Amino acid sequence: MAVTQDELELYLRNFVGMDVHINTILKELDLLPTEAVRLRELLCGRLREKKITKPSGRRDGWFKVLLDVKPVKVGGVRPEDIYNFTFPQGHSDASSFGLEDLMTISAGDLIVVAGKSNAGKSAFIYNILGQNIGKHSCLLMGNEIASSDGLILPKFLRRLKRMEWANFFNSDGELNFTLLPIAEDYEDYIQKDAFNIVDWITIPEKVWLIGSTLNHIKKAAGKGVAVAVLQKKSDSDFGYGGEPTEHYADVYLKIDPYGEKESRLTIGKVKEPKQRATGRMWAFKIIDFGANFSNIREIEKCHVCWGKGWKKVGQGSAPCDDCGRTGYVDIKRDGW
Repeated sequence: MAVTQDELELYLRNFVGMDVHINTILKELDLLPTEAVRLRELLCGRLREKKITKPSGRRDGWFKVLLDVKPVKVGGVRPEDIYNFTFPQGHSDASSFGLEDLMTISAGDLIVVAGKSNAGKSAFIYNILGQNIGKHSCLLMGNEIASSDGLILPKFLRRLKRMEWANFFNSDGELNFTLLPIAEDYEDYIQKDAFNIVDWITIPEKVWLIGSTLNHIKKAAGKGVAVAVLQKKSDSDFGYGGEPTEHYADVYLKIDPYGEKESRLTIGKVKEPKQRATGRMWAFKIIDFGANFSNIREIEKCHVCWGKGWKKVGQGSAPCDDCGRTGYVDIKRDGW
């Protein structure tokens, strides 16, 4: 029995945004091989005219099922509306990055935090969670937060307890935010219109998919905000997944070691800056066993060694004393 156009359209809803092969359609709709010609006519003809399908550009027989895109409307959106968002600060000494003064965070934004292992990226995003809990419905997902029996890991619980300034727990001792043990398919667990944090994204042996995963996370967040954490190499400007991981980000932050006992935060990209932001850097200490920040101050490249940590001396080189071989120095401001 021949498939009707309506039946085919209904079936193709299972593949929106995906590629599907004509042989798959024949098999799953229990059609005879002789139906392939009519099926191809529908896919290339009427359904393409209705912007439902098109040839995918892959080998013959593959078709892309298009998204059902609606015209954008203004509705009740106001240009002055911004997302109520606060970046981390040092609660032990009142030091601050001051990132709120440099950029605007809006509903639907994606913030990417890419950092070298053990450089402080998890401490940074847990502090982000602590700063914004109570303002929004919050969700944190990760693969290092729960045991196999579904209970929170003691070391993660200890870290939350050390952040005494944050309202992580209710009167019953349970969490004031949703905590999910997720290590894959991150976009499928994003809570729409909420504040979502993914710590951290890993797709072993398929790092090229991280960029598209970030795009899916951003779309799934709706009117909320998503923060995604990536691992990165110390000599790289981007997290694993490369330059495409920056394409979908509204804010791209990088965290690297600074000297032997501190970390360095660098702004890589800001889509909506209030003033000069890209390239600015801060050094900071992580205290209380990874729970809190202190001594946050803005830094710049050393004017003697220009970030190398070594300076020319005669025909050779020597450690740069001006920056203590870090390659960076504190920015001196009026009144300091």
